[in-house]
Amino acid sequence: MAAMAALRASTTALLAAHSTTSASASASGSGSSTASLGVAGRVSCFGKGALVALRAGTGRGPLVVVRAQVEKSSVQERSVEEKDRDLAAAKVSFQDQYVEEKEEEEDEEGEDYGVDAADDAAFSAAREEDYGEVSKILASRVEDGQTQYLIEWKDDHPESWEPADNIARDLVFGYENPWWQAAKKADDLKLKELLDEDEGRNVDSIDEKGRTALFFAAGIGSEKCVRMLLEEGADLHWQDTEGFTALHLAAGYVHTSVVKVLLEYGANPEEEDNKGRSPLSLAQDLLERTPRNNPMQFARRLALDQVLYFCLRRNSVHELRSGLLLFPILPIYLSI
Repeated sequence: MAAMAALRASTTALLAAHSTTSASASASGSGSSTASLGVAGRVSCFGKGALVALRAGTGRGPLVVVRAQVEKSSVQERSVEEKDRDLAAAKVSFQDQYVEEKEEEEDEEGEDYGVDAADDAAFSAAREEDYGEVSKILASRVEDGQTQYLIEWKDDHPESWEPADNIARDLVFGYENPWWQAAKKADDLKLKELLDEDEGRNVDSIDEKGRTALFFAAGIGSEKCVRMLLEEGADLHWQDTEGFTALHLAAGYVHTSVVKVLLEYGANPEEEDNKGRSPLSLAQDLLERTPRNNPMQFARRLALDQVLYFCLRRNSVHELRSGLLLFPILPIYLSI
């Protein structure tokens, strides 16, 4: 709009000057050629705006150039206004649609479940009554692969077995953390202390992978810890999420003394994991992959021979799948 006003003002001034000049020239009777050149007007295109050139006088005066962006400015102004209107309309439409969809969802939920404010309040009150404040954890057990805890409540509710999801995490952590810290170090003294302090503690508590304290003791190779846990009633035949037993770990890590103890307590060397591998076949595979002529592997091959011998003696089997015989009078050195 400012450009249009400037253009009009400039044009009006120049035309007024031209009229005065032409009148003076006519009165003096000068030639028509000068009068005809009094104003030479032409319109051309320059960029995207209109260029107006007006030459005053006899052609010797200054050239007044005005770039008019009127049309472009008006188009831009209309475009911005239209965009603002469209955006506002879109927002209103979106809000209306959201409100409608929300109301429809609430109507559907009400129809499906018949839940109103009173029912919801009653349900919340019932939950608070059913799940009161926990006083302490009395014991633990494993049912269907899930750890449950015997809870003593602070109110008058009787003791009950609850899954971990129904108990505050800090309480479960405080109960379980000391046990697993000791188990992962094969700390037999600490484990025995925890078992003595809490008669309800389950010696076969499992972690997220289904492993018990016996698994860690066997994998580390602590014969003392393994014996203590077995005397406390640890399950020899328990299998974790991959199907491993404590004997799998002892054989796989070639802990000969632990293998012997587990077999003495009745572990099964033919128990298979999820991939069909038994402790016996696992030890045999390890032996076959251990180089024969490498002096650095001598002790490992000797230990694996002992593991195989203990497993075979437990089952009164003297023939390996490869056809190699291990006689009781010569239990080792045959595969070295």
